[in-house]
Amino acid sequence: MPAARSPKHFCALVYSRVMKNGVSVPSGLPLALRACALRCQDADLATVRELLRDPGFFSPTTREWLNRVIAPLLDSAPTYGIRTAAELFDATRHVVQLTTATHADYRDWRRELSQLSEEAENFEMTGRSSEDIAVEPLLAPDIEIKKFVSERPDEELAKPQLNSFQWRSWQVSFASRKGPIAGDKLENQDAVLVKPLSSALVFALCDGVSTSYGARYAAARSAATFCAHLSQELLAAGDTAGKLDPPQMLRTAGSRTQEGLSALLDALLENDAHEDWPYLRTGSRLQPMVERKLCENTRTPQRGLSWAPVLATTLVGGYIQQSADGATVHFMRLGDGVMELLGAAPPATSVLAMDAMETAIDSALSPGPKGRESVDAAQIGAEPIPAGYSLVVASDGLIRGVQGTVADALIFGADRCRTAPELLSDACNRADQRNSETAGGHLYADNLSIFYLRHEECSNGVVGVSSLGA
Repeated sequence: MPAARSPKHFCALVYSRVMKNGVSVPSGLPLALRACALRCQDADLATVRELLRDPGFFSPTTREWLNRVIAPLLDSAPTYGIRTAAELFDATRHVVQLTTATHADYRDWRRELSQLSEEAENFEMTGRSSEDIAVEPLLAPDIEIKKFVSERPDEELAKPQLNSFQWRSWQVSFASRKGPIAGDKLENQDAVLVKPLSSALVFALCDGVSTSYGARYAAARSAATFCAHLSQELLAAGDTAGKLDPPQMLRTAGSRTQEGLSALLDALLENDAHEDWPYLRTGSRLQPMVERKLCENTRTPQRGLSWAPVLATTLVGGYIQQSADGATVHFMRLGDGVMELLGAAPPATSVLAMDAMETAIDSALSPGPKGRESVDAAQIGAEPIPAGYSLVVASDGLIRGVQGTVADALIFGADRCRTAPELLSDACNRADQRNSETAGGHLYADNLSIFYLRHEECSNGVVGVSSLGA
């Protein structure tokens, strides 16, 4: 057999068997496999055989699954660079996470990874060795979503290593916070995430609709979901990314994000004890009957009812690709949000503008038919970023109560080396001071979020370095 085979080829082989045989994955299997990997450490593969025969180690369903899918591959595992029980359980866990990425019936997952499926099955039949079968970068979106929602690196303003890094020749930072005191917000309903890949920089900034139940969770979940799906598209494309249709990629990522919200809403309505219910209730808790009515009306809007949909948020997201003379940003916008280019001197150039006096939101990402309509009507475009220019993407809070651009509001001046967390902290301190001096203060009276991409080098600007940006 070819020496070039590796653990990721083993993952592709397991994946092929799972999908070809239509094997149903037990719900608790990822945790069981992780526990096995931690417990086994350097144990040899013979330990796996013993565990598969041990009725006290796995549940009957899990043991049946492992014997059906993994046991036949034990003899060939060393050929793929897998020598220990821990390595085998970890490799299997990656495949399980992949197969449970979305719906249990694998509909969306089959579409997303059809190319990988074909390559894996071809490899099994022909023994072809292909180093471009990369399973790990295409891990389940739900893992990334849960990680972001639970950790919220964009809100860790005192930990720049979590939200500031270097990607290629660019300085990247992002941040989100509740806003100044005058905003009187109970919670931060914004979220922003930037994800570095080797070929692109993926980003999403979401502003939860304040009148929507579960707005904070909607923003965080949508930002992470959009980035996860768009990253999958770009990673799967590989070197062919330049030949793809960016608007279609963005629409696909937006559609999958909206479908994810709809699937979540269905799961919540079907299970009153669903683990995600507490996330919806962070801002305020409604009576169960009202809560359920809002959710049901979002899924199937009733005529004559003007209730806002639950889990609604705006979205400005896309990806950036570096070029010989700068970069290009491909973007999608649903609802509010601002994007500007900053040159060596003011004024900033508006890419996505909005009326600072307008507070009504005509389009928003949400579950149900209204959310699907908004995705279909999303604004999509592209803009070159000349060398030496910077890019700012911000939520609408940063233009509330100011004249001019977001760049004017943030007062960049000559000092362009501050990071997004520093810029937001300065903005809130400035707003608190001015609002305390003015009756009915309203400067930045909202949640604030920003994604800041800076091209020029700053001696004090590099806080972290992305390993993917090399």
